[in-house]
Amino acid sequence: MSEWSKRTYEAALKIFSDEGFSVGGFNVKLNSKTTVEIEKNEDQIKILFSQNRPTISFKKIIKIKVLVNGIVFEEDGGLFMLDFFPDIPFKYDWIEDE
Repeated sequence: MSEWSKRTYEAALKIFSDEGFSVGGFNVKLNSKTTVEIEKNEDQIKILFSQNRPTISFKKIIKIKVLVNGIVFEEDGGLFMLDFFPDIPFKYDWIEDE
């Protein structure tokens, strides 16, 4: 398994865990069962959520929670695709260890 595939797999597992996937001060967590669509090409893996979407939370001045429409994983990082909010890019080296 390539390093890129391994990081994507580990991130996906964390999204579905009780703790969620934390990267760069953002935490994505699924609160219930969901339906996903997965698209893969040579440059990226895209996970799209259609029902019971996960939330992403972060704190700037106040704590904000936004629904996640999908997540794009690329070789060096990815992109959180958000509902009614600007998409947020991330790098794998921003991942917070447990």
